[in-house]
Amino acid sequence: MLESQTASVLACIKQHNERLDFEVAAQTGASLDVVRRIGHDLISTGKVISCTVTRYRDGQPVEASLYRVTGYTPPPAPGRKSRPAS
Repeated sequence: MLESQTASVLACIKQHNERLDFEVAAQTGASLDVVRRIGHDLISTGKVISCTVTRYRDGQPVEASLYRVTGYTPPPAPGRKSRPAS
């Protein structure tokens, strides 16, 4: 049972490249505790990396873990970029 949940959690993270723990729990149908335990196992095997983030919903801070596929670098933000001096 846990192996199938691990596969679905990893597939969810790979599909979106990075995901918050409560988003993974909502998409996979697993509880938040199970997702965090699976996330810890995936971190120890080196398949994902994690960091703690604080997001605000209606002015209230919400602490969550952000899981990212190992080796994925998000694209740069849109907008003007400074150029190196030539």
